[in-house]
Amino acid sequence: MAKRRFLTAAAVSAAGAALIGGVPAIVIAATAGGAGATSSPAFGSLTPMLAARLAENADKPVIVVLKSQPGQAAVGTTAESVRSSAVATNQAPLMNELSAVHATNVKRFTLVNSVSATVSALEEQRLAASPAVAAVIPDATVTIPAPTTASAAAAATPDRTTSSPITNIAGACAPKGRSQLAPEGLALTGAASGSAKQATARTLGFTGAGVKVAFIADGIDPKNVNFINKNGKSVFVDYQDFTGNGAGAPTTGGEAFLDANTIAGQGIHVYNLNGFSAQTYPGSCDVKIQGVAPGASLVGLDIFSGDPNNTYATTNSMIAEAIDYAVTRDHVNVINESFGGNPFPDTTQDVIKLFDDAAVKAGVVVTASSGDSGTTSTIGSPATDQNVISVGASTQLQMYAQSNYGLPRYFAKGWLSDNISGLSSAGYDEAGGTVNLVAPGDLSWASCDASAKFSDCVSLLGKPSSIEISGGTSEASPFVAGAAALVIQAYRKTHGGKSPSPALVKQILLSTATDLGIPAQEQGAGLLNAYKAVELAESYGLSSRHGSTLLASASQLTHTGLPGSSKSWNVTLTNTGAKTQQVSLHGRTLGPDQNEQTGTATLNDSTSNQVTDFAGNTNNYALVHFTVPAGQARLDFSIATRRATRSIRARCSP
Repeated sequence: MAKRRFLTAAAVSAAGAALIGGVPAIVIAATAGGAGATSSPAFGSLTPMLAARLAENADKPVIVVLKSQPGQAAVGTTAESVRSSAVATNQAPLMNELSAVHATNVKRFTLVNSVSATVSALEEQRLAASPAVAAVIPDATVTIPAPTTASAAAAATPDRTTSSPITNIAGACAPKGRSQLAPEGLALTGAASGSAKQATARTLGFTGAGVKVAFIADGIDPKNVNFINKNGKSVFVDYQDFTGNGAGAPTTGGEAFLDANTIAGQGIHVYNLNGFSAQTYPGSCDVKIQGVAPGASLVGLDIFSGDPNNTYATTNSMIAEAIDYAVTRDHVNVINESFGGNPFPDTTQDVIKLFDDAAVKAGVVVTASSGDSGTTSTIGSPATDQNVISVGASTQLQMYAQSNYGLPRYFAKGWLSDNISGLSSAGYDEAGGTVNLVAPGDLSWASCDASAKFSDCVSLLGKPSSIEISGGTSEASPFVAGAAALVIQAYRKTHGGKSPSPALVKQILLSTATDLGIPAQEQGAGLLNAYKAVELAESYGLSSRHGSTLLASASQLTHTGLPGSSKSWNVTLTNTGAKTQQVSLHGRTLGPDQNEQTGTATLNDSTSNQVTDFAGNTNNYALVHFTVPAGQARLDFSIATRRATRSIRARCSP
């Protein structure tokens, strides 16, 4: 990951002069005063004639980061108000300058002492030359990958007769008159469960109550039925649109509904999954969609609404504005950012990193999705920032069995969750780091508004729907944001109402993650364990302890060097549990491939079985069986296709 730095005032001035090159000296020179002239030590003299020249052809969106950056103050404190006033005073000369040159789209930020505006190329160069300016960064348009959603491939077509009957998968749906708790990941992570026998964070009384969580996404309906609590009030305490299109503008809604449901869905309303696709089955399949922290308060921040076909394009300044608002206005405790992009692993002028780092310094936990580009070193910003919690996605396959999405009911008798999703961005970033942990993200249900306003709120038949299938690391990240709310509530309970620092919340979540027995560059510290996390949060630093937990001083040990070089680290493990624990240390590596097997499948209408997909299209399939010996740690498949014949290879690693 490229190092980020700000130039000194002298260097910035020299760089600005070099940029200007052949531009007439009047652009940067201190001009003699006259009628209407203004002057400031930071930007020099500005006559009406010069201001008019600098105002011409103003088409450069920029973010001006000032050199003076007052130390961060905790959110909601008197010190924060004092800091805000100091920032406003420091920005006054820049605001006067921008007013004089008729800059447009001017926005002031307080969290990072900076201002965004649209200016001319000449004014951009003049600003860069100012000794008060640390950097002038282009306010680039950011195209964000959409969340993984299941949508109809074509218009609805009645189901067709196939040679393979559809059978229910045992355990997918609850018995008649009962509901399954969704998503499955709640039970997999110990956050909540439909079984009274499972110990969870919820059985300990933790719901995220008193914690405020913001998420940055597209548009949403805060009054959706699944966001209304038992008192008849919405869990949303604020919802802001930063796009300028207005809260009622058409949008996709897929990301926002996913984030909000994952964090604080109430799980009161019952949804019948039958009818979501053409391939229904006898009886109903009812679910209640609940968030990891249903007691938390939500702040929705819309930066993507507008054209439903291009809603995942935004700007750096809009993202910065949302983060700034969440911290300085709403004083949130957690921010979720499910918009990791992967054009490059990192950038050298990362505005989002600046604001995220400032938010963390102000006491706000930031969670970020690693991206949905596969496991081969594809982690994108902001998840590459070591100060945020970077989250990859694990599997939760009950939804597939419930909906028959992907047609598992033709072939499967059951399912096995808690693997790494093939879409989850993992591997290594430019600094040698990897994801921090993983959480369920492939895939699940979220409530929606069955309205043309939200284009993602459709069934697999292409009809408006009150539920959607969605996920990816876009779900895994708010899963961890909800768990952070649980940790904060648990810590406050035993520490006199005081909140833990973002660094401690991260340390607790990583220390208690469940090792899935797979490479660290795919799982980080492991699978989120909300139950263990709240137990550790309650016990941290106290003699009165709960459960069986360990606190690790480091989560990742990273070293690069020549072959044969060595590196040592000091790592401390603290027993934060109620009883003595035995700890052993070992490394993990995959051995050579073993038990390699191959098979061939020929697909055509006469030799293959046939199934019908959600759009009514007939598909051929053939089954190839492999025997997996006991004791194998990893199973890898590869498929090569030549016309209708597919060669399939399976390899096992110990």
